[in-house]
Amino acid sequence: TRFYILLFICFILLIIIVAGIFAVTRINISRRIREIGIRAALGSTQLELKRLFFSEYLIISSISVCLSSTIIFLLNTFDFYRFQFTATEIVTVIIFQWSIIYLTVNKTIRTASTIRPTLALRYE
Repeated sequence: TRFYILLFICFILLIIIVAGIFAVTRINISRRIREIGIRAALGSTQLELKRLFFSEYLIISSISVCLSSTIIFLLNTFDFYRFQFTATEIVTVIIFQWSIIYLTVNKTIRTASTIRPTLALRYE
């Protein structure tokens, strides 16, 4: 039963983390609506806008992955836990983290890039 309690807590924490990433992404992009409007008015496609924001979030998430991998390595090295993390588990967590970031950023950017440039330029 202890395993299921921990699994439930991890699931709840995962939902909170996804909601937090989504909220931060949405706030960041909503602050940059004018920039999106200017880029769209100058001829940027939706793909180019996505590429711009994905590159920013890829850098941020890469830093996060490096930090978390370092922490996992230190935990494995100094035996803080009864069990060791395998390379497969670490890679799975990294892929899962990047997929969560991709999905949340993609949804927000898709919504923001469909705004007409004239409306985005008036947005404050």
